[in-house]
Amino acid sequence: SAGFARRDIRRALAAGLTVTALDAARQRYFQRHPQTEGHSVLHMASGQAYVNAGRLPDALVCYEAALRADPLHLEALKRWHALRARMRAHASEAAPH
Repeated sequence: SAGFARRDIRRALAAGLTVTALDAARQRYFQRHPQTEGHSVLHMASGQAYVNAGRLPDALVCYEAALRADPLHLEALKRWHALRARMRAHASEAAPH
């Protein structure tokens, strides 16, 4: 699942895996699953389009789909985290005090 992918990437980087090593593992993943790279690119582009349109929940779904297609996609993980933080900030601002 995308949740496991997010946790696994964070753990691997925290344990000292370099971005270069992560990218090499990602390229091996694409060799075994060639169709996934195109799906990941499509989901990332859709996610960015939704962000630009202000449709943040839809963008989050797209970034999660990108991570399911490409579990080692560091940029998808970064965008997912940034968007989650942005959505939480908006939610806390909108909540009655």
